[in-house]
Amino acid sequence: MASVLPGMVTSVGEIARRFIEAKIVRGELRPGEKVTEAQIADELSISRSPVREAFSSLEAKGLLDQKPRRGFFVSDIDETYIWEIYTLQNQFYVLGLTLSWDRIGEKEIAELEACVERMEEIAELETCVERMDEIAASNAAKIEEYQEINHRFHLIPIILSGHQRLLRHANDYNAHVKRLSYMNIVNEVSHLGNSAAFHRQIFEAIRSRDLDGSVQLIHQHVHKGLEVHLARYGKQIPERTESEKQENQQDREYKR
Repeated sequence: MASVLPGMVTSVGEIARRFIEAKIVRGELRPGEKVTEAQIADELSISRSPVREAFSSLEAKGLLDQKPRRGFFVSDIDETYIWEIYTLQNQFYVLGLTLSWDRIGEKEIAELEACVERMEEIAELETCVERMDEIAASNAAKIEEYQEINHRFHLIPIILSGHQRLLRHANDYNAHVKRLSYMNIVNEVSHLGNSAAFHRQIFEAIRSRDLDGSVQLIHQHVHKGLEVHLARYGKQIPERTESEKQENQQDREYKR
């Protein structure tokens, strides 16, 4: 499981990148907010050179936008951004599971179950539903741990598939996924519990060797997150076309 976990920090630039990324994910740097080299360098007590390196990395990742003669700004969140991130997330998860389906054994089942159990512990489904807003507002560490375990859950099949480019893209987009899910948890008190419940259902379908059921549950889970976010913009999710439905069916049958 070592390959699932974040790698070791190898440079001051990497420290700066992770620091800025975490502030963006948690909403401490707001969409559209200007970020300066001097600001980050002062906060971390480092020179501007590694901050410049971090800015370039985060711009490539889509978390910062550079505007000519104006500097760097946190990327905006709008309905297009939300739709793109959630639809990509859905495809990463489904493709990873489909490609690795025949390789999933007892070891992977145990790892997936451990993830789900820890997610349920954090969400405290049975006893603390009424405290969700308290958890979301005051316990960022729990939220971030939940997000990492959520990511680990979906990376297990992706890693098992052996598809290195898929793994790289899934990791790169995880910051965007975390950014949106953090907003959901803070703004929708039941999101943490709902998410844990969905992951329990997905796991049980995988353990039962039900590929169609697993894929359908992933679609439902991601769709729910997309629906909640787009509702804030007064948008609705368009119905899938027949060709899109056929493509989803082909994905499920690919490894049969």
